Amino acid sequence: MDWQPIETAPKDGTPFLAWYDKTAYGVPLSWAILRWCAEYNDGGVFKDGAWATFRGEDYGWDAHIPCFPPTHWKPLPAPPSGSKEK
Repeated sequence: MDWQPIETAPKDGTPFLAWYDKTAYGVPLSWAILRWCAEYNDGGVFKDGAWATFRGEDYGWDAHIPCFPPTHWKPLPAPPSGSKEK
């Protein structure tokens, strides 16, 4: 699947690869693994939920910085053959 507009990304908690066309704090952003988290609801910025960024096995998922939204998404690739998914 080619890159799709972020507006069409799944909002069912499925992780996906996200693409950015921005720079944050002088560091170019390019991609991240995201998923939609409806449980992020603070009544303000996250009133409808938020993208969550995967920070690695040791850190899990973290609320995404809303001022730098991704622009595109695509499904994660399948794991290599013979590997075990967690």
